[in-house]
Amino acid sequence: MAVTTDFDVIVIGAGYAGLTAARSLIEAGKRVVLLEKSKRVGGRVRSKKFPGTDATVDWGGEWVLPDHHHAVMAEAKRYDVELDEDSDPTVSRWINGGDEISVQHDDLLALRPGFAKILTRVEMGAKAYAEQQMETALSLLDVLSAEGASTLDIDLAAAALFPITGADPSEVSVAVIWNEVLQHGGSVHELIEPYWVDRFANGAGVIAQRIAKEIEGDLRFAHGVSHIEDCADHVVVSGNFTPITAKKCIIALPLQVLSALSFTPDLSKEQHALSRQGNAGRTIKLWALVEGREHPEVCFVAGHKVRFTYAKKITNTRYLICAQALADELDNRDVDSLKAIFKMLYPKHKIINVDYYDWVANPLSQGSWQASRVGHFLGVATQFQTQGNLTFCGSDFADTWCGWIEGAILSGQRAARLYA
Repeated sequence: MAVTTDFDVIVIGAGYAGLTAARSLIEAGKRVVLLEKSKRVGGRVRSKKFPGTDATVDWGGEWVLPDHHHAVMAEAKRYDVELDEDSDPTVSRWINGGDEISVQHDDLLALRPGFAKILTRVEMGAKAYAEQQMETALSLLDVLSAEGASTLDIDLAAAALFPITGADPSEVSVAVIWNEVLQHGGSVHELIEPYWVDRFANGAGVIAQRIAKEIEGDLRFAHGVSHIEDCADHVVVSGNFTPITAKKCIIALPLQVLSALSFTPDLSKEQHALSRQGNAGRTIKLWALVEGREHPEVCFVAGHKVRFTYAKKITNTRYLICAQALADELDNRDVDSLKAIFKMLYPKHKIINVDYYDWVANPLSQGSWQASRVGHFLGVATQFQTQGNLTFCGSDFADTWCGWIEGAILSGQRAARLYA
């Protein structure tokens, strides 16, 4: 006898994937409930005003490629969300120890032929990967270090690619970068130049908030899921609430968070292993309010705790500078220590205030954006497919633009089509 269910579909996780999946199913006439453990939406996208200012900054996912990210731009058009008009300088500052140079990308390639050679090797590897589509046991560092490259050129290449992975190059699969190169039209130079990307004027979280407003009657906050039981013709989801039944369930959570849930039937050994190890992305974002006459340059930093910086203009003399570092390398996080880091990178600017957000320490994320570990790039997509009445989605499981907001939206749309 068929069980009478409370809903057609339960969606777990109100990040971009869960939000778009739930909205699409509701629009298709399905009975849907969206469960979110926290008291906000957006997942690893978190937009808030910087303390002491009226300027909104992104503490998590932020960037969009308007020419490539068609799903994100469709959402922006739907909710009348505008892109930021402020643009970064065309010259970047490359820092390695006590040496630094301010230069355009093309000029750096001419100055450092070894650096250019490494990037060419990465691009050629992407072309070969596109033909083979086989899992690789190579880390990003393995490829950068090949053929006797100098330490300086390796460090410069690692710094250039850090904004994509947010991970230690020895821990992340080179397939992450190869895949990104392919998605950027096959050009590694388009991938690493900071001038192709944009962000939303009031933060990337605006779209998530407007989707949530549209479906608020079907969204339940402070609902932490602990167990998912997949029965023959229905699903039972339980946690700190009365168990809920549905015909289907969409799980829109980060890969490493799945290990905190229990399943009946249990996940496979391979799924458990992937979830326990999680992804290699472990970036912490810092923002500093600074004052100065010049727009702060974009910085690519080698051999330092901070790996990458960029700025957002708020007045003619005040800027907000974002710095990205690996969470476990930033031990001392008192205000004076963090101010000293920004002062070292921007000595001509007055550092007024500084704050940070640690996604690795957050139990609902346990890491930053998806950057697959060595040998795991194809495994996540292969192991976490639709099984029984469950399907997994999110930027960690996306077929394209994995780790981006675009990937989360596309993955959520794909999950919704399965159950519409």
